[in-house]
Amino acid sequence: MCLSFGIAFVFPLPNFGKLTEHSCDAQGLKSKKGFPNAMNLLLQEVENYFISGTTSFIPKVRITSLPPLYFQHPGHSMTIIGFEKRRDGTKNLIVFDPMFHDAVNVSKFVGQKVVGCKNPGDLLKAYRREAKYLRRFSEFELLKWVLFHSPVLLVLRVYG
Repeated sequence: MCLSFGIAFVFPLPNFGKLTEHSCDAQGLKSKKGFPNAMNLLLQEVENYFISGTTSFIPKVRITSLPPLYFQHPGHSMTIIGFEKRRDGTKNLIVFDPMFHDAVNVSKFVGQKVVGCKNPGDLLKAYRREAKYLRRFSEFELLKWVLFHSPVLLVLRVYG
């Protein structure tokens, strides 16, 4: 697999938080006969990432302080800002896609406290990447920031 991320995607994150050291971890996910397909590998990796960084849990929502993930399939890159697991078991990525602008029904809430919304799921529609979209691709590349707070964690990352 030969995919690459543009420098514009990687540049802003080195100042994320007040950390002593960090690095970038790129992972190729490719469908192979007899193994889970690339879409399932991607969804599992993203779910595990966000679960591992959960700082608090309220009904239906896990809150994390992790930076976003970047992913790419041939010809296009997106920023993964969330993960959705629905009641029926389906899994979706919540992304910022540079090909699209925010919908008016979403941007009108910027800077406001939103107490209630008639159909909150509809607000996520433009940001969801469902299996129907993801299964069209047999390979992905996932880029995540590995954050190190101490040399001990650095050693675990090198050997892990």
